Amino acid sequence: MERSIAPLTIPQARQIYLTRMTEDFPPDELKPWFAIHSRLLRGEYACLGLYEDQALAGYAFFAFLRDAQGRRNALFDYFAMLPALRGRGLGGDFLHRLSASMSDTSRVILEAENPDYADDAADRALRRRRLDFYLRNGMADTGVEARIYGVEYRILAFPPAPDADETRQLLSAFYHSFFPPLLYRQKVCIR
Repeated sequence: MERSIAPLTIPQARQIYLTRMTEDFPPDELKPWFAIHSRLLRGEYACLGLYEDQALAGYAFFAFLRDAQGRRNALFDYFAMLPALRGRGLGGDFLHRLSASMSDTSRVILEAENPDYADDAADRALRRRRLDFYLRNGMADTGVEARIYGVEYRILAFPPAPDADETRQLLSAFYHSFFPPLLYRQKVCIR
């Protein structure tokens, strides 16, 4: 089976948003389409598809931000494999391919739901499984946690992982670019 990563067009990304992301992510984690679309138009966002034998198998959406030194940094916004294809190693393959293809990006960070704040044992097990997946596939725990709109996250990064202070600064810069100042103060806590 041949696998490849390709950029998604805006119509393709919108179709995935409408048909897949509303199923793959809880409503409190899903940005409105207009927020993604406006960043795409400004060149501050990218949507990639993983294809297996030319059929979509998974997707990754990223926000981009340049730091004070002009380096490009990325925040994984969404990452999922199609449900029927999960558990076949595609997600790990996708992560390794992404890591190798982002050599022009200084830092790549990701929010993973924190198992310590799960609602029940089943939710805790699911969050733990997701976190372990990322760690097993080359991401590093930065030691930073965040609460965004009431959802608790652990912050991971592709190696070389930034130190905790750099991670907090980078995450803060991303969230400042997403939210107006009042919402940032009310809905974002980075620790």
